Amino acid sequence: MGAMWLLEKWQCHKCEKGFLLIDEDAKGRNVHCPFCGQAGNHVESVAGQNPDFDYREEMGCLWPGYNELDKVCYQMSRGQISKEQANEYIQAILRGQKTDLPV
Repeated sequence: MGAMWLLEKWQCHKCEKGFLLIDEDAKGRNVHCPFCGQAGNHVESVAGQNPDFDYREEMGCLWPGYNELDKVCYQMSRGQISKEQANEYIQAILRGQKTDLPV
């Protein structure tokens, strides 16, 4: 299977929602809540995955970055794209337009 990917659970204290990130993707980044877009002191890592278990295959569609819409939300949560860029891309998907994922 290759290198194991570990998950972290993050919590947004603004909207009270939790979300999962791959721990390597969160290191050294300004993490944004994929639900309300808050960052900084409003979001924090609250739990990490036990390294003795690998859930990637078991989680299927729940794994971060599984489908196109999830990838956009995941990129926004990592601070790679803005909320406006994510909205524009999602609207294009809903209109049936094929477009590349934002960088």
